[in-house]
Amino acid sequence: NGDLSDSTGNAFGFRSPNAFQWGLVSSALENEAENLPDGIGFTDATFPTLSPLQILILPEIWTYSDGRASFIFARSLPNDTNIRVSDVL
Repeated sequence: NGDLSDSTGNAFGFRSPNAFQWGLVSSALENEAENLPDGIGFTDATFPTLSPLQILILPEIWTYSDGRASFIFARSLPNDTNIRVSDVL
């Protein structure tokens, strides 16, 4: 019937991070940050009905030559974690 699985973990938005934003996002991922980094293009205040937000980095997503992901995804923070940047669906 054409059913497709959601490979973005219920993300509602995405963006292509610039090099500065990618530095913030990758640092937050490495440090298992419990706060969203400022300046990454997504904030809890921008999407209050979906907050708190989690940024998802899909491991299989295409990357630029400098290593940054071509897209980062935003979704509501799952109930089972406080980690705000994740590479786990």
